[in-house]
Amino acid sequence: MNGQVVEARKQPTWILTNHLRERYVERFHNKKHYEHLRTCSVGTGQKCETCVSLAFDLHAEVQKNRNYLDKVLAARLFKAKEERSYLNNSEFMQRMYTRYGYEPFKFLVHDEVLFVVLLKEGKQIVPTCIPARESVVGGIVTRPKFRKRVSPDEVTRN
Repeated sequence: MNGQVVEARKQPTWILTNHLRERYVERFHNKKHYEHLRTCSVGTGQKCETCVSLAFDLHAEVQKNRNYLDKVLAARLFKAKEERSYLNNSEFMQRMYTRYGYEPFKFLVHDEVLFVVLLKEGKQIVPTCIPARESVVGGIVTRPKFRKRVSPDEVTRN
């Protein structure tokens, strides 16, 4: 190489799972097309033909556009900011521990997307993404409601 030293930049590397790709397409990239998967009212033990068809469509779309999706996801992950406040939400973390085990977590947020990152054996595995606005308020975690403070005088009067 003519005596030139080429310095390689160390960039964070993520392992992107198929589940992540599918959830990204379903929840963000092509949300309108897959709306039925979130709103279907057919019971768990029953079969909905629309859901089955959409699941096959989703799988095919992810396989067809895998390289494109990987570029989009990598770009979002590079731009995402770490949000440590999710670590302090015990209900949210309990759900994460139940799903993914007790590995260390990192949460990255870019626009409306919350990426769940598992730190395992020196690797950053991204198993899923969820809407950031639903992950704390209302959707996955419901916060406890606190009662209005009442003075001791008001309690004795009643």
